[in-house]
Amino acid sequence: MTSSSSSYIKTSDESHPYHDTPTSSSTSFSTSSSCSSPDIQKKEYVLLNNKSRRKKRAFIPDDKKDPTYWSQRSKNNLSAKRSRVKRRMNDLVLETKLTQLNNENQILRAKIDMLARKFGHLTNKEEQEQEQEHEQELEKLDSNQSEQTKLLNVLDQSISSKMNVTEEQSLIDKTSTTVPCPMPIKWRFKLFNMTSNS
Repeated sequence: MTSSSSSYIKTSDESHPYHDTPTSSSTSFSTSSSCSSPDIQKKEYVLLNNKSRRKKRAFIPDDKKDPTYWSQRSKNNLSAKRSRVKRRMNDLVLETKLTQLNNENQILRAKIDMLARKFGHLTNKEEQEQEQEHEQELEKLDSNQSEQTKLLNVLDQSISSKMNVTEEQSLIDKTSTTVPCPMPIKWRFKLFNMTSNS
């Protein structure tokens, strides 16, 4: 049995045109690197398709089918059946997990949307309150500036009035200094009228 299986493996390896040995892989790599990209893609496609195909079984004549062969065949059939059942079970488990995760994803997205709407409105309210506070502060600053300008105007007016008073006083002082002390009363009266008119 072992000799027939080993001979089967050897013949299948030799007959398979794309069987990778260390030398063939290096040569195939060197030749494929020199080829253009569409050729490489075609070769890879062919390799993938050939690898996915099942290997051809070697024909065993009826005279070699002894009880050990049939027992081995039944064991292989049972193991293949178990692997198929296991694969189906794994597929079912994966499908159920996938549906559960999709449901959870939809629920979480709905929650996120709800929270975004809720906190979005809150942020809008906060922004509106901040804008109102900012506008109130601006109004206060404007009122303070207007008050300051009024005060400055009043101060300017008072300063200008004081300046006028001081100028008048200085003029009086100048006239008094220019006019000598011994002066007739008529001239003093005329000078006083002139300064008061100006």
